[in-house]
Amino acid sequence: MITAIPKIRNSFPIAETIPFAHERYALNTFNMAVRFILLSVSLSLLFIRSYSQERKEVTIYFEYNKSVLTPASETLLNNTLKTYNETHAIARVDITGHCDNTGSDQYNDNLSLQRAKTVKNYLLEHGLENTAPVTINASGETAPVNENRTEEERALNRRVVLVLSIQVPAVVATVAPAPLPQPSA
Repeated sequence: MITAIPKIRNSFPIAETIPFAHERYALNTFNMAVRFILLSVSLSLLFIRSYSQERKEVTIYFEYNKSVLTPASETLLNNTLKTYNETHAIARVDITGHCDNTGSDQYNDNLSLQRAKTVKNYLLEHGLENTAPVTINASGETAPVNENRTEEERALNRRVVLVLSIQVPAVVATVAPAPLPQPSA
């Protein structure tokens, strides 16, 4: 009778006393044990790599009758890019331009489109990962946030709404290997 091969003997000290009819059987038994351990570890990691999508909304304001970013808007966009490019995967970007109710419908549609394009171009030129699809829309004066009765209300409607759909890591389930039995004293 052949005793356990050295690989088995070193891994499982008790194997020294167990006779094996064939070395190949011993090696196969050892390999199956290793595969089982590796499978257990990989299963515990498999479910952790899951993501959920969240929407983050940022509003950029514009001056009356303009589609040029203000320094405050540029700072806001830079901070937004830095925050989300470094910490999350941006899956999608939706940009919608808006106007107040002064001016004709056609003029406001064109101005809101120009505002949306300005934000899109700024994002692409300043580090937005171009793997994320970017859509732009122009709402003109059709989606105000208020009644547009005062200058303060109209100023709040001269805006672009930037919606980032980001992927956030989420743990759905984990499968942990069973604890090893402890030797009794």
